[in-house]
Amino acid sequence: MVKVQQKLKIDEESENARLLFLVEDTGMGISEDKIQDILKGEASSTSGTKGESGYGFGLPLVKHLIYKLNGTLDISSEVGKGTLFKIGLPFK
Repeated sequence: MVKVQQKLKIDEESENARLLFLVEDTGMGISEDKIQDILKGEASSTSGTKGESGYGFGLPLVKHLIYKLNGTLDISSEVGKGTLFKIGLPFK
C-alpha cells in the first residue's frame, strides 16, 4: 500500500521567510531522467501505482503556478522507494 504524507512548515530562518510544503510518498519513485523532464516542463503522463492514467496536466500546472508565485520546486526520489516534493513559496 502506498502511503502519502503532507507537511506544512514556515521557514523563518532564511533571509526571506517562506512556506514549505512537503509531500512524500512510498510509491514507485521517479527516475532522475523523469525528474529532469518534469522540471523542464517536458513530462508526459504515465501509469499510476495501480494502473490509473491521467492527462499529464498535474505536475506541469503545479510547476507553472509555483514559478509564477516566485516559488521553488525540488524533487528527490529513488525508484522503488518513493518521492519527496518540496515546494517553497514566499511568505510575508
